[in-house]
Amino acid sequence: MTTLRDRLTRVRDDDEGSVTVWIAAVAAGLLIAGALVVDVGAKVRTTTQTDIVANESARCATGAIDPRSRASSADMENAIRAAQTCLANSEATGTVTVTGPGEITVTASKSGEGPWTGREWTITRTAVARLNIGVETGE
Repeated sequence: MTTLRDRLTRVRDDDEGSVTVWIAAVAAGLLIAGALVVDVGAKVRTTTQTDIVANESARCATGAIDPRSRASSADMENAIRAAQTCLANSEATGTVTVTGPGEITVTASKSGEGPWTGREWTITRTAVARLNIGVETGE
């Protein structure tokens, strides 16, 4: 007759396949962690690109303004057109706003997708550029 103690001893000593289960669990965890690292890296890259696009578009806009007539409406239209061209060349969407004489605000947006998970995101960044002429006091 088999006692309970004999049965428990047999179950305790019978560990065939336990290493396989452990390796499978660890491999699944590492795969998930790797996917997250790759996707977070892609999102950081998209964020950096969007920030650069917003800043460069604002810089392009101020470069289109004639320093001698920085408040003219023709210059502001040229500045808006220059920033929109820069956004379009960078495959970004966004808005360009004149916020003051010689001052342009650009809001740029870019979309991205995680290479492993396929999760989609849209990053939006804003940049302000101001045309400075000569030496200014203050700031």
